[in-house]
Amino acid sequence: MVRSMTGYGKSSAVLPTKEIEAEVKSVNHRYLDLNFRMPKYLSFIEERIRKMTSEYTTRGKIDISINISSGEESGKTITLDKDLALEYMKAFKELSELTGLEQDVSLSRFMSTDVMRIEHKEQDDEELWNEILPVLTQAFESYNEFRAQEGERLKNDILSKTDEILEYVSKIEVISPETVKEYREKLYNRVKEAVSSMVEIDETRILTEVAIYTDKTCVDEEIVRLKSHVEAVKSVLNTGFEAGKKLDFIIQEMNREINTIGSKANELKIAEIVIEVKTLIEKIREQIQNIE
Repeated sequence: MVRSMTGYGKSSAVLPTKEIEAEVKSVNHRYLDLNFRMPKYLSFIEERIRKMTSEYTTRGKIDISINISSGEESGKTITLDKDLALEYMKAFKELSELTGLEQDVSLSRFMSTDVMRIEHKEQDDEELWNEILPVLTQAFESYNEFRAQEGERLKNDILSKTDEILEYVSKIEVISPETVKEYREKLYNRVKEAVSSMVEIDETRILTEVAIYTDKTCVDEEIVRLKSHVEAVKSVLNTGFEAGKKLDFIIQEMNREINTIGSKANELKIAEIVIEVKTLIEKIREQIQNIE
């Protein structure tokens, strides 16, 4: 299956004490480049996510976000330091007696002191990972489904363009022999005009010149290789596994062959076709940059 390197997936789960949200998105990249966006206390799962990611993709610049928000049962506790509170009250009383001021201590006054502390309940790392794992897995599944759909679109577009290339190549196959025939006739007529009608034309010399021209302009081998490369593109697309790098190499070879055809063919019609084929090859090259 052909997969695009551009993808997006998101998933969330509401648990009794928290809500977990995971998001995976990516763009094309030559290698696998992971970026994490999550709380620092989750840094212990980074290596696990790296291994997990390699099961879903081999290339791409990937952003992985994990957010955990507390629910009603937030996992937080408020601790009252009773001894410290009594010490505060004792100090307030002494201060009142010392200054003669009325002691007007209220509970709200204690909120600005450190007699009450908010503490987070510790959670076992494995327990936390087991809560995150199914959410992250679903995000990756959605991410891969998105990439598969985009990859199918890219595959169909490329296959359509390869069919166009084959149509153009067929036209070159028809035009190329005609070009040699026309050259022979033009050469024969020029020689005939250049010499006296009383002088016999050296047919052997004409054939030799035509043979030299044919050798210089013959593109049969290039056409065969170009067709072979087109079939290789189709085969790789149908196989699908890590298609991007293979297609990139094949496209370079296709470009090499069509450039050779363009340089050999001494014919305007073929030159025009070569331009069209090169345009299609470039469009295919742009498309495969997004294929894994």
